[in-house]
Amino acid sequence: MGINALSINNVKVHGLESHLITDLLGDVAETAEILRGYGIRIFVAANFAAPIDRGALNTANLLDVAVVDWWRQAADGIYRTIPDFGGFVIKADSENRPGPFTYGRSQADGANLLARALKPHGGLVFWRCFVYDCAQDWRDRRTDRARAAYDHFMPLDGQLDDNVVLQIKNGPMDFQVRAPVSPLIGGLRCTNIAVEFQITQEYTGQQRHTCYLVPQWRQVLDFDFGMQTDGEATVAAIASGRANHRALSGVCAVSNIGDDRNCTGHKLAQANLFGFGRLAWDPSLSAEAVLDEWIAATFGSDPGVAEVVRGVMGDSWITHEQYTKPLVVGWMVKPGIHYGSNIDGYEYSAWARITSPAARVSAWTGPSPPAPVSLVSTGRPGRKRAKPGHLPR
Repeated sequence: MGINALSINNVKVHGLESHLITDLLGDVAETAEILRGYGIRIFVAANFAAPIDRGALNTANLLDVAVVDWWRQAADGIYRTIPDFGGFVIKADSENRPGPFTYGRSQADGANLLARALKPHGGLVFWRCFVYDCAQDWRDRRTDRARAAYDHFMPLDGQLDDNVVLQIKNGPMDFQVRAPVSPLIGGLRCTNIAVEFQITQEYTGQQRHTCYLVPQWRQVLDFDFGMQTDGEATVAAIASGRANHRALSGVCAVSNIGDDRNCTGHKLAQANLFGFGRLAWDPSLSAEAVLDEWIAATFGSDPGVAEVVRGVMGDSWITHEQYTKPLVVGWMVKPGIHYGSNIDGYEYSAWARITSPAARVSAWTGPSPPAPVSLVSTGRPGRKRAKPGHLPR
């Protein structure tokens, strides 16, 4: 299917999830054994504060020798149990989660701490760039959430270790039904990156509505930054590693797999998981070709059935946009649950802060502006789940 890595837990980790790399490691190993048969390496979303939660330390300060040693010993223990363990997915300094900013250090410092613990074993760190202040004052015109990832990570280009992959959302904010491509994807030239999509329909109907998302991803992958490279500078070329000559790169996604009998709740939502894997494996495929493959595999070869399903799904992304968030206006959903139209839902919320048009334009400025990784993360249908990605072969 094109997916070669799986993070088994949600990125919003707390004390409970820290057990996955310590006393619950045996359970992770059992899952790793199952996935191994499909050529999939297992990852875990780790807690930056795990040395406090599980190590009985009073700090997670990355400059503390005891903290460095705790992560080294944790990595050693993991690889004794799971020799082909993929590594960590990290959400830090975001939405009330701890990170290097807590101790006055950069995101590169935090990522490199974990990368150096994993490197002797061949492990990777997928470090999410979704770093912003979720409690900022919407009246403060100096802040613009759409700029956050670019402002935090662009100055760090070239400072991250070679087994760190920066995981960048396809848009500058949070998986809206339509959004410009994140400028950070085209800005970073000396850093491994993975472009992150969202298979689960958090803002696009939560798998109660039909919304075939492959056309959206196709549009993002085809976007050309126009920067000078030896070849094309599309998002697909950057994610494949070709544009910037990166040996480690890829695509990843928040998956839509849950505990429903059919895995995704809405049966037609299975096409999005299938489609992500197909694009990860062959980013040249059209959205129409992927849909036809999925229809045939799911419903058989009856041309009448195929015509009906194609008619329902083919333009469903555009249809969903038109009846829920027209004119490319994002965040028109009910706060918290992100379901159902609400014009003013996030209008004055720190969580969706966007400033004036001039500030929005400034978010796209900066320098002229990968054998990929295919990492998937897990969760429940309609809500954020674990992440997909395509690892170097």
